[in-house]
Amino acid sequence: MRRSAPGRVGLVPRFVLLVATGFLVPAAAIAALGWTALSGTQSGLLSDRLTLARTIAARIAGALTRDLDPLLALGALPVPEEGGYAGPAAAAALADAWHRSRLLHDVYVLSTDGTVLLREPPTSVEGPPACHEARDAFAAALKRMGPTASGLLSDGTGRRRVVVLVPLRGPVGGPVRALAAGCLDPESHRLSALLADSAPGKEGSVDVLDATGKTFLSTDRSRLYRAYPPDHLAARLAAALPDAPATGEAREEGRRVLVAASPVAGFPWTVVVRQPRSEALAAVDEAAGRLVWMVPLLGLLALGLALGAAHAVRQPLAVLTREAERIAGGELTRPIPVLPRDEVGRLGRAFERMRVALAGSLEEVRRANEGLEERVRQRTEELSRLYRELAEREEARLRLLRKVIAAQEEERKRIARELHDETCQTVTALALRAEGAAELCPSEEGRKRLGDVTGLARRALDDLHRVIFDLRPSVLDDLGLFPAIRWFADRNLVPRGVSVRYDFEDLDALRLSPERETAVFRAVQEALTNVLRHSRASTVVVEAEIAARRLRIRVEDDGEGFDPGSFATPSESGRGLGLLGMRERLELLGGRAAIESEPGEGTAVVLEVPVNGPGGVDA
Repeated sequence: MRRSAPGRVGLVPRFVLLVATGFLVPAAAIAALGWTALSGTQSGLLSDRLTLARTIAARIAGALTRDLDPLLALGALPVPEEGGYAGPAAAAALADAWHRSRLLHDVYVLSTDGTVLLREPPTSVEGPPACHEARDAFAAALKRMGPTASGLLSDGTGRRRVVVLVPLRGPVGGPVRALAAGCLDPESHRLSALLADSAPGKEGSVDVLDATGKTFLSTDRSRLYRAYPPDHLAARLAAALPDAPATGEAREEGRRVLVAASPVAGFPWTVVVRQPRSEALAAVDEAAGRLVWMVPLLGLLALGLALGAAHAVRQPLAVLTREAERIAGGELTRPIPVLPRDEVGRLGRAFERMRVALAGSLEEVRRANEGLEERVRQRTEELSRLYRELAEREEARLRLLRKVIAAQEEERKRIARELHDETCQTVTALALRAEGAAELCPSEEGRKRLGDVTGLARRALDDLHRVIFDLRPSVLDDLGLFPAIRWFADRNLVPRGVSVRYDFEDLDALRLSPERETAVFRAVQEALTNVLRHSRASTVVVEAEIAARRLRIRVEDDGEGFDPGSFATPSESGRGLGLLGMRERLELLGGRAAIESEPGEGTAVVLEVPVNGPGGVDA
């Protein structure tokens, strides 16, 4: 079963991943830019609202200053004493100030102890409203060089008023001799006109707060006389003013409200411009809302386009993949289907050209293989024929060699038998007759010569016996291989001073087939003869064993040794023929002969021949 590559991702997921990445990165950038723009928009709105608050504060301060200037002019009257402000000149000046005023509802001249000296209009209530409640402002006016104002107070009729106080000093700036006071009606149209058309939006308002945080003037009349909570940003800003104007965001009844505040120069009042954030940033929130649902919509659209594009690419690629697997499987006969004329189509046409070329190449290879197989078959048949001929020749050579060796052995037997039956008998008869003649010979000289003839005959008989035994030792036929080896070594090596040690006592009774016994004996005979002729050895060890149905004989001497490679091929002088004959005799029986020797290290001849009978004995 084919194993899939670890971590392999299909084409469609990769398309979707790429499109998602390409969409999310710009979307994140747009969101970041939108957030930055939103923050910038809010900051810009607060800055605009602060500008509006400053403008209204300047408008209020300017309008009050214009109304208070005539009251300040009372201080320049040539009144030598304090009580002089109740005279006709002061009354006329006060009436002129009231007529010129646009914001002041009532005007008064007060003594330093709060007694009303003059009032305008004369029909107004007795004194400023709740002067005892305005004592803080009254005391501040006595200390200040300029005008001051009270908080929101009530007059004798229960209506709300704000009192503005102006200290009256002498022409040269002496001590305060009296106070000029004016009352502001928070509900008057002239005062409200200062805030006309300045409310931000439909839900926003412009409020003017006194020092205690109460609203005494507002574009939203429902907010009049309302006190801001102490923790409200407007109240905190009013308490901190006139140090510096400020902007921020507050919560009113669970709603977020943008707030900007500015002090009224010269008066303890604060102009607060407030507007619900939802209204101020309605356009931005609407755009953000559209962006919120447009981003997923665009994401779905991009996903659909990615899936469509992936399908458009994946379908022809699937065809190419299927066709490539078919070609890889060796099926080259069917052409690749026609694909669109695009990059994938070009790839498909390239695959088709490759298929045609590959099919042609495979056909050429097939024809070449067939030709090669035919040539290999012919060569194999020729080699088989040559091998059979060689095997037949080798078999014929082996048969001929076997016949030659058999004929040689038969000839040896025949010659040995004839020498034994004829020549030995003749020599024996000659020796006996010479002995008989010596006994009958009367002369000493004759007997001596006949004795020499008898000795020569007996030595000749011994030589004949030795030749007969060399041609075919009877002990091999009578007792077997190993007694014959022992007899040959004792007869030829021991008399010449070579010590022979045998290590095959347990194999003396072993009998092999006559053919094997003869071949092994002749090989051992050749090895022992070479020891006697060439090695100059003093000791020879003959070992034998049977293992794995093979008889192994090792003939080792301590002689001079030689280089076996120099005798690999017999020379013209006949040197090496004995070793070659040894190998050929054993190879005819499936055996082998090996020579281990080095100059000066002695020689070991190892002979092996298979034995087929139980226990290694030939059947």
